[in-house]
Amino acid sequence: MIDYEDFENFKKPIIGLFGTCGNSTWREDFIEIYDSEGLEYFNPQKTDWNPNDAANEAFHLANDEIILFPITSETYGLGSLAEVGFSILNAISLDNSRFFVVLIDDDVTEELKKENKILKN
Repeated sequence: MIDYEDFENFKKPIIGLFGTCGNSTWREDFIEIYDSEGLEYFNPQKTDWNPNDAANEAFHLANDEIILFPITSETYGLGSLAEVGFSILNAISLDNSRFFVVLIDDDVTEELKKENKILKN
């Protein structure tokens, strides 16, 4: 465990856990680690999500110091990938001093290649 008291004036980052939602469980391992390290995070994946939560998501996307944005094969599509690009470009235009981690699962890449071949035919 990191002793943050060793870092004078160190502000712990808030980590936004964006990306694949649905029934995905990719966040669980991250949340366990962040909880054990005392790190603050925002998890937009909620069982009781409603449209009013969108404003809170937008706030975190615009302000969290670290944004994780995995796209897994559990739920994806061209819309998901477009959302990633749009969200990141908007967030960077607000403040380019944050960290963005984007992961596109290899399975997604292969599925998109197959879909692209179908569209070309």
